[in-house]
Amino acid sequence: MNDMEKLAKEYSKDLEEDIEYDDFKANIFKILVNYVQVAGILTSYEFEWPESIEDVFDVTNKFVPSEEDAFSIDCIVALGRDDNEGIFFFKFAFELALPFLYWLLFTIVYLIYLVIRRRSNIKKTLSRNTTVLFIIIGFLVQPNLIESCLQLFNCQNFQDDANPKFFMDDDPQVECWTRQHAIWTLGIALPFFLIWGIVLPLFLFIKVRRKLANKDDVAGHAKFSFVFEGLKKTKYYWEFLTVVRKVVIVIIFVFLHIISVQF
Repeated sequence: MNDMEKLAKEYSKDLEEDIEYDDFKANIFKILVNYVQVAGILTSYEFEWPESIEDVFDVTNKFVPSEEDAFSIDCIVALGRDDNEGIFFFKFAFELALPFLYWLLFTIVYLIYLVIRRRSNIKKTLSRNTTVLFIIIGFLVQPNLIESCLQLFNCQNFQDDANPKFFMDDDPQVECWTRQHAIWTLGIALPFFLIWGIVLPLFLFIKVRRKLANKDDVAGHAKFSFVFEGLKKTKYYWEFLTVVRKVVIVIIFVFLHIISVQF
């Protein structure tokens, strides 16, 4: 009996060490991703940083390509359209749709895999894993999507103050506050900013809080484990504070850039 108790204690100790190591890896991954996201946003603006900070950003940029370098559809879009405004807004729409396209592609491939392997409870397994994937994709793309939405408000006056005429800072060939620009800015960019920056994080926060309150809901914990993995259960909200911080950083730097250009 004593031997069994010793074995049980040793197994329990090893299991706790494995869990702590997994939590450590999860935290390191999130810290690195958060750093890369913030550094990528900060380096996209031409501010005068201290030399020590610029050195850090230079090292980061060597390992992390910019969004334009990583994936660009400019040539493909230009083949089918002649107007610059149409090309710009098509690229913007494609960027908004890209996370959902990734998620849909994975869902189709994973569903085919489950059917071929004849797995039981296909619906439950598909629902759990696709939910986890959508949360991870959202965690990775949220800062860039929010920045892209706010950039539609970033316009410069290319004429004098008496007869102002504003054009996009990202693409000076696109005039601001035309009918097309207003529709895309107020009808699409602003709602997407609110959805990705406020609605989805708040919805996820409420869901996680409810799932953690129900200790018997093992499946629910697994669905949303990416959010609180590596954290104490009482500190589940920490990742949401990180999301809020990144959203605030994006807003501040976009509008700081607008102010610096105007003045």
